Amino acid sequence: MLSDMKTSYSLVHPRGLTLGGWLEHQARTALGGYVGAMPQLSTEVGGDVFASGRLGPDSSSSGSNVANIEWWNGESEGNWLLAWVTHATVLHDSDALVSVGKYLERILAAQGEDGYIGMFTDRARAERIHIGGDLWTQSRVLRALQIWAIYTEADDVWESVDRALAYTHARYEEAARSGEAFAKHTGDSCGRGHDLMMVEVLIEQISHAFNPDLLHFASTLYADFSQAELDWPDADGQLWRLLSEEPAIGHGAHTAEHLRIPLLLAAFTGNPELQAAFDSGYQKVRAAIGVGGALKSDETIGSPGSYPVPLPESGYEFCAMTELTLSLLEAARITGDFGFVDQAEHLFLNSAQAAIAKDGRSVAYLVAENQIEASHRLGTRWDYSPTHDDVAVCCAPNAGRILPIVAERMILQTPRGLSVQLFGPMSVVISINDRPVLVTQETSFPFDERVEVHIDPESESEFDVEVRIPAWCEEATLTVTGAEEVTEIRQSDRLRFSARWLPGSVIVVELPHHVRTVSTSDGRTSLAAGPLVYSLPVESAATPHRDYEQTGYADLDLVRTSAAVLYPPALVGSKLHDVATEFTNDTSVSPWSEPTLALVAQAIDPNPKDDAFDGSGEKSIRLVPLGATTLRWTAFPVTGRYR
Repeated sequence: MLSDMKTSYSLVHPRGLTLGGWLEHQARTALGGYVGAMPQLSTEVGGDVFASGRLGPDSSSSGSNVANIEWWNGESEGNWLLAWVTHATVLHDSDALVSVGKYLERILAAQGEDGYIGMFTDRARAERIHIGGDLWTQSRVLRALQIWAIYTEADDVWESVDRALAYTHARYEEAARSGEAFAKHTGDSCGRGHDLMMVEVLIEQISHAFNPDLLHFASTLYADFSQAELDWPDADGQLWRLLSEEPAIGHGAHTAEHLRIPLLLAAFTGNPELQAAFDSGYQKVRAAIGVGGALKSDETIGSPGSYPVPLPESGYEFCAMTELTLSLLEAARITGDFGFVDQAEHLFLNSAQAAIAKDGRSVAYLVAENQIEASHRLGTRWDYSPTHDDVAVCCAPNAGRILPIVAERMILQTPRGLSVQLFGPMSVVISINDRPVLVTQETSFPFDERVEVHIDPESESEFDVEVRIPAWCEEATLTVTGAEEVTEIRQSDRLRFSARWLPGSVIVVELPHHVRTVSTSDGRTSLAAGPLVYSLPVESAATPHRDYEQTGYADLDLVRTSAAVLYPPALVGSKLHDVATEFTNDTSVSPWSEPTLALVAQAIDPNPKDDAFDGSGEKSIRLVPLGATTLRWTAFPVTGRYR
């Protein structure tokens, strides 16, 4: 739904963004860890498929991968490239930026006279007018080039992408005339679904410089996709299905990424049916979201004839987390509805953090909210790995995309000023009234209830500052100092200040973390406070079951250290209202490793014990943020009555 304010938002120039605190620490740890090392760790990522390693019958590169799918390596390398480029740009890391520049120069140098930028050789494309997955892998590398063009303000890169899209448009029309576009191809369905994501690149290109031909191409792609005979894991995003009462059941990554496509098109075409399709699709996706904010997707959300059930023991896939986060934040940017920001914040600060190893050297492919083991003996998707190349190098690179996606959308520009939508330690420089304004968030949020938003224009200037009030906060207070002629416009989900801002102006935002209960899909209870869901950590030990040639990297099995930890404790219902958030005065650049806040609750331990001479076994348990745990209990039974 469009917000009442109908504000349009735009991203600030990425060169004006600076991360601080735990955000910077996490980004640097990833860039110096699995994100930076992935080409050396994975042959699927390190094959240089967009330049010297293009694949085809005339290529020396084999392109072998665990799935034996020809486009697979382009997905792996393309999503990693997006993670690498965006980490380099949000951190302004000089060494990484030089390396990124050289890498992309090689890709641009491989662009042929026809304009093609992608992973297949001339001969491969000459033999087949349509290669399933080619649009998908092109979209990954072209999106990376667009991000680089924005950061470097390089017109020649935009022009190269224009040439590539003109070639792809003409080739697609020929494929469509011959019935090849989105046609069934034996042994590969997922490539056809992913191919739709070329629309995202087309929309970005016409946002830079409007081109009606590219808008027509984008609209045609979605229309053809919606009319195609697709296998059910690919089909949730088809227009007719989004508008139907059918639940979301498909491949989680497809469903999450496809959700934003009709909305992106609606923003340019004004087609109300596309807006309605997004609104309907979002409600379906919400039904499949667990208490940690992620989309239930152990590859699929459900199956034909069923409804999604996001149990605490279900698998929540990182690819779907990243794509859903981007879809939600794009929805907020386009519609002005901060409910999407609430949902994205919830996902990023809970399930996503739980899936990232704190040393930056591995990630989980699947996580669960109740999880007492993370090992390959449960299945190839359940251990911690820097690549997961025994099943698919997709979740590891996509884990590297999520933080930059969030960071670039924390503070957005509006026609009349700026909007603070997500909280955390960072700053941006925004041009308002043709003058630079430095906006800094001083906070350790979400580990603090206080956020100081410093507004520092070069000289006094009149503009609006909008601050989101999260849905989870019942008693937010916002106070302005240092500005003059301040007026307020308050809504339930935001407060907008119109003022004459002077250097040194500050908005103090107090966001109390009141404790609340959250019910799971099967009626169990989780505890939350502020933006965080809390979990009882399960003590674990990590054992490598596969080492890489690069020192310090391994695929890890994590198992509980006590065999007697079988069941979650039962919360004492009569004492739930006594639970409160405990803050320490400690500061840490890595609070996800050393959390500075906790909840203490009364519970009964149902696990095996030698005797129970102490009665019911009621005791205090200390819960920490879900994202600060590796193995955990998050959803609990409740015994006794609420007081």
